[in-house]
Amino acid sequence: MSIFHNQEVMYIKDVTLRVKDLKRSLDFYENVIGLNVLLKNGSTATLGVDGPLVTIVEDKNIKPKSPHAGLYHFAILLPTRKDLADFLMRIVKYQYQITGGSDHGVSEAIYLDDPDGNGIEIYHDRDKSQWPTTKEGGIDMFTEGLDYDNLLQERSPELISKMPKGTLMGHVHFHVRSIDEARHFFTELIGFDVILQYGPSALFISDAGYHHHVGLNVWLGSHVTNNVDGPGLIRYRLNATNEQIKHIKQQLVQSNYPFSETSNGLDVVDINGVLINIKH
Repeated sequence: MSIFHNQEVMYIKDVTLRVKDLKRSLDFYENVIGLNVLLKNGSTATLGVDGPLVTIVEDKNIKPKSPHAGLYHFAILLPTRKDLADFLMRIVKYQYQITGGSDHGVSEAIYLDDPDGNGIEIYHDRDKSQWPTTKEGGIDMFTEGLDYDNLLQERSPELISKMPKGTLMGHVHFHVRSIDEARHFFTELIGFDVILQYGPSALFISDAGYHHHVGLNVWLGSHVTNNVDGPGLIRYRLNATNEQIKHIKQQLVQSNYPFSETSNGLDVVDINGVLINIKH
């Protein structure tokens, strides 16, 4: 378990997505991504490795993807660079179209969309000692092209069909209407720390000093509406300690922000209209 992703750290553990065709999505998430089916019940299936990472819910009436506030991408974190190279070889085998590959200094990442257009990042982290820093000593991130040839030198001699043990939900990145509104909700109410801001357009926040557990951007503009009838996030589960949950509840009460209590946490709808299950 990552030092930045465990029961004592606040991070998004898994996501639930709306998809049009369950069979098509299962084929993608099992074979291309390499997750295991943990539970299947009617029009719903949960996939993961050591535990749930992605739940897909079929809705044959959803409209095609269009610009909305909400999911930009969810990011699955692999334990090693070799695991990312093995994933790239699986992409090659299935000839699945990727949307890009980047070196962010703190990590290396491959980007793609699922069959419904839900954005996905598959990445590995460099050791924290190698993370670039700002002049002030904080964590820095940049975007350069991924060196695919160098990455593939790490691959296993045989094709690896599944993601390895230790695979986690590394972070989730959202389209939002306002960075100020997003900062208020995710830092002042929920309690994440600001790590890095790119002017007025993007903000990266985390717990425990990670480069980011949540990314926020306004790249679609300030007039995007919430997603109510297309593919995308239905809900996500936020791991938090009991003390963090207590603090979140206090902040929500003081701000008159609506929420409900559950047997082991809180349910709250975020600024994009997506349900968050906050649990320990």
